Amino acid sequence: MPLLLYIFGVLFTLGLEIKTKKRKLLIGLRIFLGICIAAGGLITWHQDKLAKLAKIADEEASKRKDEASDKRISDLITAFSVNSNFAPSVRIAVIDQQKTETELARAKHLEAKPVPVKIPTLDSIKKQGEWDHELARLDNEQKALQKARETVEAAERNRKSKEESDRAAEHQSNVERAWHAQSIEIFDYAITRLNVMLVSLAKESGAELATDFKNNSVTIHASTMVEGGRIVPEKNMIRLGTNDAWRFEIKTITASVEPQSAEIGAKDFPFALQITAGEQHSNAVVLIKPYKAGPMRHRTDRPTDGVTVRASLTYGAEFTERVTISDYAAGIDKSLDRIIAAQVYQFPLTPTGTLAK
Repeated sequence: MPLLLYIFGVLFTLGLEIKTKKRKLLIGLRIFLGICIAAGGLITWHQDKLAKLAKIADEEASKRKDEASDKRISDLITAFSVNSNFAPSVRIAVIDQQKTETELARAKHLEAKPVPVKIPTLDSIKKQGEWDHELARLDNEQKALQKARETVEAAERNRKSKEESDRAAEHQSNVERAWHAQSIEIFDYAITRLNVMLVSLAKESGAELATDFKNNSVTIHASTMVEGGRIVPEKNMIRLGTNDAWRFEIKTITASVEPQSAEIGAKDFPFALQITAGEQHSNAVVLIKPYKAGPMRHRTDRPTDGVTVRASLTYGAEFTERVTISDYAAGIDKSLDRIIAAQVYQFPLTPTGTLAK
């Protein structure tokens, strides 16, 4: 249209030039027609530009819509992978089924790849772009599904690992409770047996018996050596008369407090009971240690294989005896009898409870 207008203007002005010979007017008219033609071309170019921009805007909107759809699909896949309402096996089966469908769709899409052309056209470029976009979408969906599967598998591994860890911790806690319970029973026997022997001596000698056990109840359950059913490193005492030779310190030793203690070996329980006679004459000692001899260290029904009892006497004699769990009372009785006999021999009590001259 602008070209036809220009040709018409030229012919028209030539005719006028022939007829009128008025060059100035003709020149003005030509300039005016040129301006009109330029304006028409500018308007046409602007309209084409607007059309292209509108097309680009439509393509971008469509792309954003596709991307939003892809993100929704990815979000749904992720949400499904962590949905605990479905068993992990169900989630994995659904994800694998979707992966298979996506792989088939991708293979089919690759077969439909546009044929390259020597001279690209707008239509061929558009088709290639759409094909590339769909391939990228399928690839992203595959990645999302693979990631979802890995998420389910990792969560299941973590769950099983936690369950195993919890079971092991619970078993270890049960084992430790069993250790404490049986050791408390053994230690309590030693404490009450010592008290019975000292009560008998108090009656014979007339010496007064004193203790720091709660309510004068000489038992491990009334001591500071047990808290919440567990042995703790503490001590109590029983005194007969006024002489330090007849002061008996009863002390629990734990490996957690004294890890380098030679009193507790690798096969021993992590605690022992030590009874020491006298503050200044502290060579009379009885040490009682539960132990495990075999590989059944972590059993809860029979946590202790036996007891090691060691007695060190004031005049240098010493004996050590390992007794089975069923005979621990006999071993403890023997050691206490020996240190009491040694104390009576070296530090005899008068009827008033003081040392004999």
